Amino acid sequence: MTLQIGEISKRSQVNKDTIRYYERVGLIPEPTRKESGYRIYSEDMVERLGFIKKMQELGFTLKEIDKLLGVKDKDDTKCSDIMAFSAEKLKEV
Repeated sequence: MTLQIGEISKRSQVNKDTIRYYERVGLIPEPTRKESGYRIYSEDMVERLGFIKKMQELGFTLKEIDKLLGVKDKDDTKCSDIMAFSAEKLKEV
């Protein structure tokens, strides 16, 4: 199922402008677009936005969340220092 940004915004309770910002900074992948230019998202995006929101509520910065998402996305560069990062964040929390 594909959803437009308004529906994704409603379901994830994340503002449309915030979703666009997350796209610009690379927290979410660039969506496909209709011929009209409208962004089209998959259902998985609701879960990803929920994860980002929850991590922010727990005190993680967007940069830290990007590292955590690197593990999910299997990005070797972002994964390389996740153990040290996690240990340090645990001390902070």
